[in-house]
Amino acid sequence: MSASIPHVVATAAPATPDAALPGGALGTGFSHLHLHTEYSLLDGGNRVDKLIARVKELGMTSVGITDHGNMFGAVAFYLACKDKGIKPILGVEAYVAPGDRKDRTYTGVSDGGYHLVLLAQNRAGWENLLHLCSEAYLTGFYFKPRIDRELLARRSEGLIAINGHLGSEIGEHLLIYEQTGDPKRWEQALESAQWHARTFSNGPGAGNGALPRFYLEMQHHIREQNSINKHIIRMSKELGLPIVCDNDSHFLKSEDHDAHDTLVCISMGKVKNDENRLRYPQELYVKGPQEMRELFEREYGQIGREACDNTIRIADACNVELPLGVSNSPMVRIEVPSAASLPRHDDPAFGGDLTAWYKAYCSKFELRPFAKQPTPEELIEAKEQCDQALRMLAVGGFVWRYGPDAGSTALGSPAVPAGLASGGPAVPAGLREGDSNLKPRSITASEPAGSAGPPKGTISQLLPNRMESFRSRPLPLVGFVARNPYPDGELGPALDLILTQRDLPHLELPLATYFVSWRTQPGRILCADDCSSVLSALRHFDNERCRVYAACVMPDHVHWIVRPHEGVSLAELVTSVKQFSARAYNKEHQTKGSLWESEHFDHIVRDENWFAKYLWYVVDNPVESNLIEPGATYPWTFVHPDVVGDLPGVPEHAADRSIPEEAAPPKTDGDRRATQEADVRRARLERELKILADKNISAYFLIVWDFVNWGRQRGIPAIARGSGVGTMVGYTLGLSNACPVKYGLLFERFTDPDRSEYPDIDIDLCQDGRGSVINYVREKYGHVAQIITFGTLKARAAIKDVSRVLELPLAEADMLAKKIPETLNITLDEALEAEPDLKKLYDTRPDIKRVFDTARTLEGQARHASVHAAGVIVATRPLSEIVPLYKQSGAAENEIVTQWDGPTCEKMGLLKMDFLGLRTLSIIERCKVLIQEGLDEREIWNAVGRVAEYDARSQGIQKPRSDEGTKPRRAEVDDEGSAFSPLRGSVASPPPSLPLSLPLVHPLDLERLTFDD
Repeated sequence: MSASIPHVVATAAPATPDAALPGGALGTGFSHLHLHTEYSLLDGGNRVDKLIARVKELGMTSVGITDHGNMFGAVAFYLACKDKGIKPILGVEAYVAPGDRKDRTYTGVSDGGYHLVLLAQNRAGWENLLHLCSEAYLTGFYFKPRIDRELLARRSEGLIAINGHLGSEIGEHLLIYEQTGDPKRWEQALESAQWHARTFSNGPGAGNGALPRFYLEMQHHIREQNSINKHIIRMSKELGLPIVCDNDSHFLKSEDHDAHDTLVCISMGKVKNDENRLRYPQELYVKGPQEMRELFEREYGQIGREACDNTIRIADACNVELPLGVSNSPMVRIEVPSAASLPRHDDPAFGGDLTAWYKAYCSKFELRPFAKQPTPEELIEAKEQCDQALRMLAVGGFVWRYGPDAGSTALGSPAVPAGLASGGPAVPAGLREGDSNLKPRSITASEPAGSAGPPKGTISQLLPNRMESFRSRPLPLVGFVARNPYPDGELGPALDLILTQRDLPHLELPLATYFVSWRTQPGRILCADDCSSVLSALRHFDNERCRVYAACVMPDHVHWIVRPHEGVSLAELVTSVKQFSARAYNKEHQTKGSLWESEHFDHIVRDENWFAKYLWYVVDNPVESNLIEPGATYPWTFVHPDVVGDLPGVPEHAADRSIPEEAAPPKTDGDRRATQEADVRRARLERELKILADKNISAYFLIVWDFVNWGRQRGIPAIARGSGVGTMVGYTLGLSNACPVKYGLLFERFTDPDRSEYPDIDIDLCQDGRGSVINYVREKYGHVAQIITFGTLKARAAIKDVSRVLELPLAEADMLAKKIPETLNITLDEALEAEPDLKKLYDTRPDIKRVFDTARTLEGQARHASVHAAGVIVATRPLSEIVPLYKQSGAAENEIVTQWDGPTCEKMGLLKMDFLGLRTLSIIERCKVLIQEGLDEREIWNAVGRVAEYDARSQGIQKPRSDEGTKPRRAEVDDEGSAFSPLRGSVASPPPSLPLSLPLVHPLDLERLTFDD
């Protein structure tokens, strides 16, 4: 029977024989498009890294991955190919149900569905593969993860289909036709080919030059497949369909066949000598281009040559670039409460209890997931809301953690760290105004005593408008003086000059004021504690040897405005500061060598206008360097309060004088340290909030905060662990209880602006309540999945599995496995070197050597898929648009898992949350309940006789002496109010392992531990 199919091209697009394509030159090259890696679990034997190396060695420039029904290894394969300069062809060998994929009726079809190779041409094809593989597990699983024709017809865009080998629908019909001659089977094969050709047609607008998207498949390695290839060729001619050849490679080299055969036995629970088991042909290895071309050209002539060329054309047509690094972090809506609706911490209703106040404060914030797919505009709005809400919650938490006066600033509230209100409400209503202490390091303007009302802002905002031009042209460090301050060449009396020679000439004048800068050595970057130490060094000689007007410590350089006292040279001051700070740095970091470059740059401040310019530069440098937002406080900037009012055009109240000088208490070293710590905490919180907003993970923090609070409200303990504990935001939200500033915890361990990968927060949860918390997140946010993990054949497991397959006696297999040292992650090669007895067996026993060598080949290979103990992914849009999904057989409807492991999900822009079930927390919670029970309850004392507690299990404690004939009576309470005092002595006397039959041991009288009826 012949049939015509619309929009199907009989041959591939014309190409010259020597055309250079990614798979190689037409006529000589070849690309494997049907290939299985180790992620075809216990069926494929190709390790991704070794596969790519072999492909490159064989001279091929592209290769495909088509694992059975899954995309477990797609991203790892993609990255490995890109790393080695090989073009990755991403695909899957799908299972297609003969009818409705949701129908679980047995049809007799092997594996529950027909095999169909699908390859992604472009991004649309990639996204359709994600959806198809997800639906196969979630809605079509029956023996295998299955799709159906209906789903395939809807999701065929951007995909190339290959059909015809023995496991396919066409291949099954043709094999029966070959064996029986039944014409109905030929008709069914034709119908299947026509349906696939229509489904994967290019459409009327594609043009005659478009590459076909459906191919008939030929393989040549076993008798049954070889017998149907003539029918494949006939069908190709009748329907005008192109043919492609492949090798269905399952292992790397021909010599790997025996190890792969063992792997298949492990999978099926068979032994090698079982004659009735499945056996793969030895030809299913990764062959080179020449070997494949010689085979198919020898067997099929020009058709075989064209089939090989089509592998190169298909490889050329498949161009998928994975969206690595694109953020798929979750986004939620949150109603940001108005300032008036927030409770005040000084409300008498809270009685000064900041914890009660903060709980009420937090209750005003409610996270809501999107009911439908949000628009880009809605996502932008939601991000702004999340950034604002996180800021407000962190500010409130700052007050809760450090007290109402901890955040005293010029923003009208003693509780808001300077700059924290930027981008959100200026002051949350729950944060009242109040007095503040004089803080010389603060550069924030505040109201002087008796003032009618000061302008708000920082010194840089209060400088004259004419200074704004400096923002557009940052002042250079060298050659800053624009004109010669002594145009006549008169330097003044010679005795008034001190000229020192270094790498550059430095001019010093008595009682002159200098703007000085110097840098750290290359590679030396100052952390927060270092900056504080250097700033202390810069201020150390103030009043004693100089007047320090201003200073700023940046991560790799410093600026200093200073006037040495009479008789003190600038060079001496700079040297002293450098030495003082370098010693502190080396001691802290346990290093040696110079911290600072030897040279420094200094400029004489000629007049008040230049002083204002230099001061502007010092104050504004952190803003220009994008370390802080305009208006925020940089904690390592110092401006002396006495100098600001003296500047022309600068208001007198620009110095922080909230308390009159005569009323301010004298400063102590403790006051100064407290002020510095408060400044550091404020700056730390501001910096973290900015980074979290920039990296688009404010919503992620809010989701964690939400489910932690939900669990705690229901008696489920939850606390952060790991890198998340090092965040000031996490501390102020109550996710952890360790102040990161106090304990020197680094935010950079969690994340920083230069890291492309996304962070995650590990949360310890009571084991008993962990499932409830996960269900809450799943039900509330919808697009939630747990994370897959892959068990591998470790050294001992490999020995045991291979021993069973090779029928090594059980006792010997157990002995062999026990000789593997219990060192974590030890390999079989390492075990052989570390254990002489094992090496002796290996050298003298051929059967054990075979077991060992085979196990060594399979060691480390993925064996099974399971669910990660803690990892959970949350997203804003359907996860199947981002990651293929998986569900274990027998799992509940909503227990969905990603097909990629945690690190892979993170590479694809998904944020992972770890819900760690900690039994310790469960035990503590149970103890808290048991503590409330009375000690004289009969059930408690009865338990002493039943529970296998080590210290109370000897006969001397478990049984009273029978010869006493005592009646049980209620336990006595001793003078300390404890009924357990008698038990203390009992436990202390007879060791549990000491038999009572020994004459040295006599049971204690346990009358006092018994009960009356």
